Amino acid sequence: MTVAELIEQAHQHVPDGLDEPYWQAVRELQQRNDEETYLAAVEQCRSADLDRRALGVDILGQLGFSLNEEDRAFREPTIVLLLELVEREQEPHVLASILDAFGHIHDPRTIGSTVALATHADEHVRLSVVHGLFRHDDDRAVDALLALMEDPDDDVRDWATFELGTINDRDSPRIRDALTARLRDTHRATHDEAIAGLAKRGDPRGLAVLIEDYEDGWEGPMIDEAGELYVEAGLLESWPPPGY
Repeated sequence: MTVAELIEQAHQHVPDGLDEPYWQAVRELQQRNDEETYLAAVEQCRSADLDRRALGVDILGQLGFSLNEEDRAFREPTIVLLLELVEREQEPHVLASILDAFGHIHDPRTIGSTVALATHADEHVRLSVVHGLFRHDDDRAVDALLALMEDPDDDVRDWATFELGTINDRDSPRIRDALTARLRDTHRATHDEAIAGLAKRGDPRGLAVLIEDYEDGWEGPMIDEAGELYVEAGLLESWPPPGY
């Protein structure tokens, strides 16, 4: 299929969640990593149609994703364009796509624009702020994630706790206290991510909760991984605990 045909296929299947025909077309375009695809995506980004703008951003966010960073010829102009777009875009759907693209591109120049949207009224935008901050070892990113760990939206809290607790290697009393606070979270996945983050840091405050959860019948890879981390930290003899 031509670039134009793939773009139209994607536009006809604007995703509600993870719509496969949309992402199938987007992934094929991303693999092309050529000037024709880049210019077509830029044209979509300039459209008055918000779905087309989001489509253009989705293509650019991982254009040439299968290549080494130095071989992605359009990475630099993409960063410049997206930093321009994020300053004037008002539609939450498009903003979320831009922030997700920032997460894929992983360039420190995007951090300021990303954290500026951490208090956006739309929960989908705030969730994409978390995605945009993945793996950034930066005080601004950490501060934003700490705040988002207290977000009213379950998914935002869950992903922020996962990013700061498991993906990010930062460690401090403030981070540990924030993870400990999430042990009381009524959202199960967020609660589990808090245990995992404390276990990664060898903080004993997650251990009693982990054992209590295990006694209550909670099982799974995350529980087992946390248990093994506590064994490595010398806070448990073995996992599962003796007697279970």
